[in-house]
Amino acid sequence: MYSMYSGLVANALLLIVRGRVRETAILQTVGFSRPRVFQVVVAEGLVLGLAGGAAGILGATAFFHWQALTFGNEGLTLAIQSSPAVVVQGLLAALALALLAALYPAWVATRRPIVAALRSAT
Repeated sequence: MYSMYSGLVANALLLIVRGRVRETAILQTVGFSRPRVFQVVVAEGLVLGLAGGAAGILGATAFFHWQALTFGNEGLTLAIQSSPAVVVQGLLAALALALLAALYPAWVATRRPIVAALRSAT
C-alpha cells in the first residue's frame, strides 16, 4: 500500500513539474538557484503527501470510531481501533514517503537548462 501511495505522490508531482516548466525557468531567471528550486518542489511534495496522509488517517480514525471492526478465528478475536501512536506513525510514514516521492520530480525540475525551458513552454 505504501508503494502505491508514494507512486501517486510522485506521479502528481511529476505532472505539476511538467506543467510548470516555464515557472521554474522564470524562478531561476529572477535569481532562484537550482538547489532552491529543488527545495521548493520537495516542500510542495511534502505538503501534498502530508495532506493526503492526514486525510487518510482522519478518514480511518472516523471509520473506526463509528464502526467497530473485529476479526475472529478459533475463539480469538482481534479488535481494530485507532490510537494516538498509530496516528503519529501514519503521519511519519506519509511524510517519509512524500519525501522519497518528491526527490525525483525535484531533480527533474532542476535539470532542464533555463533557455530550453523558456522556449519549450508555450
